[in-house]
Amino acid sequence: MLAEMYALENPAIRFSVLGLCNVQTFLSHTIGTLPLEGDFPEIVKLRERAQNTSYLVSAEQRATDMLALLEPGRIEQVPNGKFVEIRSLVQHA
Repeated sequence: MLAEMYALENPAIRFSVLGLCNVQTFLSHTIGTLPLEGDFPEIVKLRERAQNTSYLVSAEQRATDMLALLEPGRIEQVPNGKFVEIRSLVQHA
């Protein structure tokens, strides 16, 4: 909401608020492999989603995705001042 207010106050500046989704990192690997002690349904769901090979992407791929959105004609796909998940803006094979 704060970015949206900034965007309204500064129409000449683009405020892109991107949710980077799940990136393959040491932390995501640890979350996916450590034994669970207790009831953590969110982690169980995350582990299930991570089994889909397209759910997690490398940091390099996500950086490439972000750079691609800066290309002329693509930045307009990113709503100014509003949160958007990056996976809704990029397509991977």
